[in-house]
Amino acid sequence: MYVCVCHAVTDRDISAAVAQGCGNLRELRQQLGFGTCCGRCNSCARKVMTESMHAHAPHPRIDAARCVGA
Repeated sequence: MYVCVCHAVTDRDISAAVAQGCGNLRELRQQLGFGTCCGRCNSCARKVMTESMHAHAPHPRIDAARCVGA
């Protein structure tokens, strides 16, 4: 889906940038160039970035021994 029509930035572009290490909206804007024309995309870009950060976050390892008898 297009997040920024003005610069043709998609949710996949944002997800890929997050996977490569973009950690905040400012870094994302610098890398992808969205949000500089009309600005309507900023809230959607933030939402996609947050969802992507959660999807790419390392999942804690569950210690099975601690779960026994819990």
